[in-house]
Amino acid sequence: MCTISWLYDHNGYHIFFNRDEQRTREKAQQPKVHNVAGCKAIYPVDAKAGGTWIAANEYGLSFALLNYYQAPIDTDAKHSRGLIIPSLLPAKNVVEAHDILKRVNLKGFGPFSLLCFSPQAAGGEKFSDANRRVPLLRWNGIKLEKVMQTSPLISSAVDYENVNAVRSELYRNIFREKTALQPMDFYRYHATHTPARGHLSVCMHREDARTVSFSHVAVGHHVVAFTYLDSAPCCSVSDGVEQGRNLNTATLIRKAVAEPSFA
Repeated sequence: MCTISWLYDHNGYHIFFNRDEQRTREKAQQPKVHNVAGCKAIYPVDAKAGGTWIAANEYGLSFALLNYYQAPIDTDAKHSRGLIIPSLLPAKNVVEAHDILKRVNLKGFGPFSLLCFSPQAAGGEKFSDANRRVPLLRWNGIKLEKVMQTSPLISSAVDYENVNAVRSELYRNIFREKTALQPMDFYRYHATHTPARGHLSVCMHREDARTVSFSHVAVGHHVVAFTYLDSAPCCSVSDGVEQGRNLNTATLIRKAVAEPSFA
């Protein structure tokens, strides 16, 4: 139950993530800088399992994980999927992260989709690109697959086909004609209630679950910044960005590294 979108430009990339959870779930800890096996990384921590769903390290590499509800439910899964990302954070590039993940025994984890973002994919002729394909590693409960994914990626345990269709169409309608995209365009997308405030909207509201937080990871030439809103973005994300309220931001100095191509 999440929606993630992204934007690449000449300076680096941006990730925008709505986290949807049960209303009974405890609030996550705010993002801060952690030291993972000698590598600095920024991420929030889930209060229930101690893992995370989104993180960025000092090499400019970012990961975002969504549950993959279209795969059969693994009743034997005993490990939290939130533990996957922390295990990858020492990686300096996407290829290295993939190699680490291939060595993990995933049989104990429920199905998931893991997006991998790299600053080496930035640049190019277009100033901004909301359709850049990024590596996706998907565990379907049986095998680990790798594909290239375009923005957005949507996850929902309820009425997935309709949810995906509505949110994807809205994304295309908003960004199809724009040539100079800005992060604020994505903030507004993630705060929208189109077609109505409910399970179909990007900012999701159901009786049992809702969008509980919004994350914006910005990776530039020299700095990695993680901006976090600990509430539904429809409530305050636009005001928070425009007027500097309600948002928590943590930063890292980025280290430059070379990266082999992901294949």
